[in-house]
Amino acid sequence: MEYDEVKLLIAQELDRIRPGVAVRLRPSTGRRKNEIGVVFSLHGNGMAVVDFLGNWGYECPTFDLEVVEDPCAMEVEIISTLSECLTWEELFNASNHLTPPE
Repeated sequence: MEYDEVKLLIAQELDRIRPGVAVRLRPSTGRRKNEIGVVFSLHGNGMAVVDFLGNWGYECPTFDLEVVEDPCAMEVEIISTLSECLTWEELFNASNHLTPPE
């Protein structure tokens, strides 16, 4: 495979990474092997925030991620639901610390 073909394949893969998509870290990273996570958010600087069971808010470059084609629906749903609950809890706690305007 030529270098340009490899770049095209990587670009196509990165284009599929969106919030809510099941991903895992590429084996070349040497981290969190075969663990499935769910993309929580993407940032303009090429970074993604991924929620893994036991490691919420893991930040990494999007090129370190690969989309999981047929993830376990139950695992993805559990991660997504817990992630959403934790986010709402953080927002609720932050709003309680705001002082109302006088």
